[in-house]
Amino acid sequence: MIKYYDIIDLLDVEDSNILTEKLAINLVENKLKRDFLLKYKTSGFVSSLTFDLFGVKKINLKGEEYFEISVEEGKISNIINSDNETTFTDAKLSNSDLKKLKCMININTREYKYLG
Repeated sequence: MIKYYDIIDLLDVEDSNILTEKLAINLVENKLKRDFLLKYKTSGFVSSLTFDLFGVKKINLKGEEYFEISVEEGKISNIINSDNETTFTDAKLSNSDLKKLKCMININTREYKYLG
């Protein structure tokens, strides 16, 4: 498991020729958030989505090496507007949400694929 604070000090991620687990997480994090929100969070307004813990597995698929990245812990904040009031919610990501927060990145080409 890789904690988020272990990767935040990575700068100039495009300059590195070697794709490490930490660099892979850094490269896919915003894409993973975007794809998850577009596919599953269509009602209300998500004001914050944070990932705290990641799982990373190196896999071989059709002769290509990938990192399979999953979010193990995170938080989500919502703003829900109704006719009478505005409601704010903060919560840990549910198990069903965590199952949807997975992707792969090709180690050589850095091609990203959402698996949610």
